[in-house]
Amino acid sequence: MTQKEMTAIRILTETDAEAYKSIRQNEKEQHKGSLSGMYVRWNARGTGLAMALVRTLLSHAQGKVDLVQLSAAVSNEKALRLYLGCGFEIYGTEPRSLKVSGEYLDEALMHISLTEKNGK
Repeated sequence: MTQKEMTAIRILTETDAEAYKSIRQNEKEQHKGSLSGMYVRWNARGTGLAMALVRTLLSHAQGKVDLVQLSAAVSNEKALRLYLGCGFEIYGTEPRSLKVSGEYLDEALMHISLTEKNGK
């Protein structure tokens, strides 16, 4: 993601939230984008800002990539609800994907198609 794209997202959210996306550089994977990080400040949670941020990111990605992928800890129910509510689908699980304070966490692998209505 370029600095210009990151700044545009920060301006949109008035600094209460940030999201980062990237487009794959490998020629065979240039049709894929990733939502590689997202954060909403505590004071802005529950306001709908997170959903607006994801939808804005997807709108920005439209026409640039065919699909967007992300991963979220299986235990992070709020994040999973958010992404599912935005149209992402779970296509797999990566066991022991993260290690936090000595504890392994599985991650749900998710994607959304920007070119097909059924997401496949």
